[in-house]
Order: sequence, then C-alpha cells, then structure tokens
Amino acid sequence: MEILRRTIAALIVTGLLLLGVIAGEFRIRQQPTPTTSVPVAVVFTGQYDRIELALRLFDLGGIERMLISGVNPKAGLFPDTIADQFRFSDAARAALAAGRIRLSPDAADTFQNAAETACWLRGQGDVTDVLLVTSPSHMPRASITLQRALPPGVRLHRATPPETPDDRLKQQEEFVKFAAAWVATLFPAGRRAAPHLQLCNGGAGP
Repeated sequence: MEILRRTIAALIVTGLLLLGVIAGEFRIRQQPTPTTSVPVAVVFTGQYDRIELALRLFDLGGIERMLISGVNPKAGLFPDTIADQFRFSDAARAALAAGRIRLSPDAADTFQNAAETACWLRGQGDVTDVLLVTSPSHMPRASITLQRALPPGVRLHRATPPETPDDRLKQQEEFVKFAAAWVATLFPAGRRAAPHLQLCNGGAGP
C-alpha cells in the first residue's frame, strides 16, 4: 500500500510539473517574434485577418515565397477567386501566377496544415527560417504543431494580427487543445501526413 501511495504521489507531481511546462510554453508561443522579415512564410487559414496580414507583409517586401494552407470552402475560400476576394496587389498576383504564392486546398485542420507545410518546404531549397501567420489564439497550437513537423534546425517565427475579443474568449479552449497537440506531436503518428495532401504526394495543386 505504501508503494502505491508513493507511486500515485510521484505521478501527481510529475503531472503538475508537466502541466507547468506546457502552460509556460503556451504563454511564450502566444507572443509574436520580433521580426517579420522572413523570406518564406505560411498562413494557416481561418479568420480572414490572417491572410490580410500575410499579404501586407508580402507587399512590404519581407516575404518572397508563401504557402496559404487550407484554401477551401470550409474556410470560405476558393483558389480561383481568392485574389479578388482579398484584393491582391499586382505584385501578389504576379507571385501567385509564378507559383511564389502557393494555394493549397487540402488541409482540413492544424495537424494537416503543419504536415503539408513541411512537405512544401522540402521543395523550397535550403530553408533556414519560416514565418507562421495565424491568429493570436491559434498561434500556440499552430506553432508547436508546425515546429515539430519541420526539419531540425529550421527556425520558426510568429506573426499575428491584433488580438480580438474572440481570441480572448478562446483562451481556455485553446490551452486544452494546445496541451493535446503538445503531447500528440511528441509521437510520429501526430506528425504523419494525411494521404490526401497533394503537397506530400507529388501533386502539382493549384
């Protein structure tokens, strides 16, 4: 019985320590990184302000190549009309036509966003830095999932639009999802690419 009590106590202490580590990392990952001048960027779709911010950064010259992951009806986006929907600049339209802005319709969740981004990056040459653009509430979960999908040594930078009341309302829910992603992506199954992701299967895509 004493051994059982000690085992339970040790498990509780370990669980509390792990929860503290996860909570600390959640707070850190909520904050954008100082620089947004990263040549390679990815947008995880959801709220439209994520795409608007990425396009502003592109037009400022900080981004040269960009993947917009999750351009599909579930997100209210369509590859054929997104340029008009978001009023792409002439430079952004030219980059879209040249393939320097890539639209992918396949990813349906954050894990798939991360997996197909890692696949896309494998075709982009020697990439050392990647800028992730998403909303403040989504950033902790998106960044841990993407970082663990990236090759070792690739630095991940974070850019977010201004925080909204909706972001603040999602804090508790997102912490639970972040904790689940933090644990899941420790294992290969949590980083495996879904078979329908064209960028991971040699598909040209839009």
